[in-house]
Order: sequence, then structure tokens, then C-alpha cells
Amino acid sequence: MTIAMYSINPRTQRSKWVAIDADYRHALEDLLKLHCELGRDGVEAALEKSKRGATCGCSSRSLFLAREARIYVLNLAVR
Repeated sequence: MTIAMYSINPRTQRSKWVAIDADYRHALEDLLKLHCELGRDGVEAALEKSKRGATCGCSSRSLFLAREARIYVLNLAVR
């Protein structure tokens, strides 16, 4: 199972962070690929191995629209 998470300010519909959590056998390898794609886009991200998989997350000093974060993450996963 893989999920993308982000916090949303209900008033502004904006977020400061997004995380992709994957829990399956080769999750670390897959998220490492996503981590490299983020780097190519100029996005600094943290990658952390967990017991069942891995998590890749990034934050921003400025707020971004949560719907744009969702679209970006979906596009990133397709790449």
C-alpha cells in the first residue's frame, strides 16, 4: 500500500509539506527513484526506511495549494 499525505489548512486550502509512505517489499527502491525525480525537479526531500517500507517527504518555507501538491505527487508517481 502506498499513500501520499499532506496537511491542509481548511481556511486557505494550502499546505507546507507532503509525504509519500509505501509499505511493501521493494518500497525503499521505488521511493529512492521518486527521491531522485524530486531532486531533478529541484525539490529537497528526506527519505527514511521503515520496518515495512519507506517514507519520502518534503516541506516548503512557503505555502502551496494542496490540490497542486496532489497533482504533482500523482504526476511524480507516473514518471
